[in-house]
Amino acid sequence: MASPHHPRKALPAAADRCCAQCEKSLGRAAVGYLVEGIARPPGRRRRWQPRRALICRTCYRAGSAHPRSGLTRPQDARRGRNFEWFALVGRGTPLPPTPCAGCGLKTVRGGDPLLRRVTCSAACRTALTRVRRGGGGSGRPCPVCGRPVTTGRADTLYDRAACRQKAYRTRRKDEDAHAQP
Repeated sequence: MASPHHPRKALPAAADRCCAQCEKSLGRAAVGYLVEGIARPPGRRRRWQPRRALICRTCYRAGSAHPRSGLTRPQDARRGRNFEWFALVGRGTPLPPTPCAGCGLKTVRGGDPLLRRVTCSAACRTALTRVRRGGGGSGRPCPVCGRPVTTGRADTLYDRAACRQKAYRTRRKDEDAHAQP
């Protein structure tokens, strides 16, 4: 499935997402809980690294605080084979399930005012950043052919690879002419 914001970059479909703790599929209609935790990368002697990940409702309820007493459950309930989580991402009370801005998966996170958009993964966050910071070109005219630059990053100078190559060859020819006595 291609991202709606970046057509060439494929994002994992909501149905393909797995719980980081129990490694079961979240499914299409499921809700993912975005949590802060630590993950063990593949390999033998790798250290645990901080990571945000999605977990399923079952794993979240098994490891979250008891709703009436507020007591936390044992640490084993929060630890999987390669992932251990601590809390929901963001401060404050959990928000209702909100669709991810990148792929549409319903995601629950803390109500932090600094987190404006709900994204379920680094891939969705990156796709949104690319859309906000460019993807539509600079809009300036190409210095070689004069057509407006409508693709690529916001600081792109040339509209096509052929124009970029032609400009390079022209610069190289000028440098060689000035270097010869």
